[in-house]
Amino acid sequence: MKKYYFIYLLSVFILLIPKVKAQQDTIKLFSVKKNKENIEICISSKKGFIIGSERYVLHIGDSYFTKSIHPDGNENLIVFKIDFDSFSAIKNNNEMVLVYGLFDSNIKNKKTIGENRTFSGKHWKIGVLDKDLLNK
Repeated sequence: MKKYYFIYLLSVFILLIPKVKAQQDTIKLFSVKKNKENIEICISSKKGFIIGSERYVLHIGDSYFTKSIHPDGNENLIVFKIDFDSFSAIKNNNEMVLVYGLFDSNIKNKKTIGENRTFSGKHWKIGVLDKDLLNK
């Protein structure tokens, strides 16, 4: 009886694995563009971004940005608008992390910049900012 129960549990577990993987989101850098007013960093989400009371915060190195929009109400895209001076101050190839929520601990935790940096709240590592992608 225990043997059958174990096999049953194992089969349920195996059947659930694809569903868990399917629920995972793919969030990635979509584009980096320059316009007359600012630099726009667009990030895409396969499942769509959470639309709620919190804001998304884009951390690039030790800088962070909160000014964003969902273009044309598209919940699968979020565009961060960064002024020219702030963008110039960012070092090329700095790590980019998107966080759902503005947390003091993430803003103050500048001593651990890099791959080992930890973030509070729901977050996604987007990769590194390659400034050569501007308008490509």
